[in-house]
Order: sequence, then C-alpha cells, then structure tokens
Amino acid sequence: MRPPQGTFKGKNIMTPQWEAYVKLAGDEWAELTTGRGINDQPIWGVTVRAAGGGQGVHPSKLCYSRREALAYIEELGGGR
Repeated sequence: MRPPQGTFKGKNIMTPQWEAYVKLAGDEWAELTTGRGINDQPIWGVTVRAAGGGQGVHPSKLCYSRREALAYIEELGGGR
C-alpha cells in the first residue's frame, strides 16, 4: 500500500534507502528507511507524516536496529 501523493517528499540525507510504507492509525503514515550513521554503523529512520505531507501527531525516530524501528512502527499502530 502506498501513501497518498505528497505525503513523503524526497530522500532523507541520513537514511536514503527506502524499505517500506506503513499505514498507521488515523491519517498517519510511517516511512521506514535505512542508511549509515556517522561512524558507518547501520541506522534506520521512521518518518511519520499525516496523509498529504503534514506533520504527524507522533514523532519521527532514528533507530539503531531494524527490530527497534519495526517495534516503534507497531507501537504507533502499524503492521496490524
């Protein structure tokens, strides 16, 4: 499932590789991305946006494992 057009714009500079979009509760969406940190460690980003690109109710988050990122998305109501 893809989010409504305009919800996510461009690539994140720290986590530019896209992995997934997840529909959350209400009109929010999460984008899961991955990249490399300052010390070349793997990192994941969970960007939360309202449909159409507005600021989401929940904060976006930087995670240090895919498991942590997926747990955060689940906590926000995604993956159900």
